[in-house]
Amino acid sequence: MDSDIKKDLEEILKETAESAHSVPVSSIPDIALYMDQVTTFMSRELDATKRYESDKILTKTMINNYTKNGLLPPPDKKKYSKEHMLLLLLLYSFKDFLSIGDIKTALSPLLEICSREESPADLSEVYTRLNAAEDLRKEEISKDILDAFKNAENAFADAPEADREVLTAFALIHSLSFGISFRKRIVEKLIDVLQEKKLAEEKAAEAADKGKKADGRKTDKK
Repeated sequence: MDSDIKKDLEEILKETAESAHSVPVSSIPDIALYMDQVTTFMSRELDATKRYESDKILTKTMINNYTKNGLLPPPDKKKYSKEHMLLLLLLYSFKDFLSIGDIKTALSPLLEICSREESPADLSEVYTRLNAAEDLRKEEISKDILDAFKNAENAFADAPEADREVLTAFALIHSLSFGISFRKRIVEKLIDVLQEKKLAEEKAAEAADKGKKADGRKTDKK
């Protein structure tokens, strides 16, 4: 017979999968929005991601802070474009576990590619592809979590029945927390690799520029 914790977990997985829908590009207004309209839109579309009713999705202060730190372009005449909205949605997916500096390092190469005149994809297309990948991952993640539950259950199968459910729940929480921590470290290391490559490219470009200037001075002397 299924334990109460397994029934709770299955219900949590179902509710989370249903609520973890990505905001489709088609839902984002094609017209520029003022700040209050932006926060209202985000609150409405991402309401299901809140843990508590009093939680804020994106505030004016958060958005201004993203702009101040170069993660978001300044608004045009106090209005935010569709690209601003796409960036805010991407930022929202990172903000709970990455620093502003790490988010900037991860986003910058993507924005550089999307801004090229002959870019392979614009931001809307990239965002749509990312959403499609997320939808495919939901089922895989749910299966991984149920497997983790089985391992947690087996770890305390010999515990007294009165204590077994609490121990199993704690073992599952610990297992999932370890998974989050492990993946977070991998994400941070990938970001560090991006940062190192960016610095190397900047140094190479600087050295090449100095070389051109030196060659120019030699030519002038002749």
